[in-house]
Amino acid sequence: MTDNLRVYTKALYGFDHVVRLVPSSSWDSPSPCEGWSARDVLGHVIAVQGYVESLARGVEPTLNPYGSPGGLAGDDPLRSWSAARESVLEAIDAPGVLDHTVQTFRAEETIDNFLAWNVVDTLAHTWDLARAGGVDNHLDDDLIAHATAQAAPAIEAMRQPPFFSGAVIVSNDPSPAVQFLAMLGRRVG
Repeated sequence: MTDNLRVYTKALYGFDHVVRLVPSSSWDSPSPCEGWSARDVLGHVIAVQGYVESLARGVEPTLNPYGSPGGLAGDDPLRSWSAARESVLEAIDAPGVLDHTVQTFRAEETIDNFLAWNVVDTLAHTWDLARAGGVDNHLDDDLIAHATAQAAPAIEAMRQPPFFSGAVIVSNDPSPAVQFLAMLGRRVG
């Protein structure tokens, strides 16, 4: 297992933990992502993992992570998420797949390298979903360090729809998690 796969898998299961905690009454609650509900956040993450799966399987991506992502979560969000999680993990578990070079929205890179980047999106949306669902939004310190290292060099170039908005200014020596979220344009307070 590569370090990138380890961290990616940890991020997926951190997101999975939050999905399981969200009460059924909260799926249509607003999220920190402007215009998106908890269901939309989940649908977006499902679509992004579908993109990773398509890269791993060598097929054209079919899911749009930005259009109307809530429909991807469906009426049974936990079941939809569980199926997507298992499908992407199966796809990236194929021998040699992590070494495949593919064209991503960022650049030509290995799937292993793209997994490292995907932690940024998954971790940010873990927090978004937890906030929308009213559940514990603590983020893993190791994942924060990894995601910050991935995002920092690229964030300014990605400050445009549909990726990230402007950084939020924070003071009083905030935690690494607050710094990471503020860098991505999230207001924590």
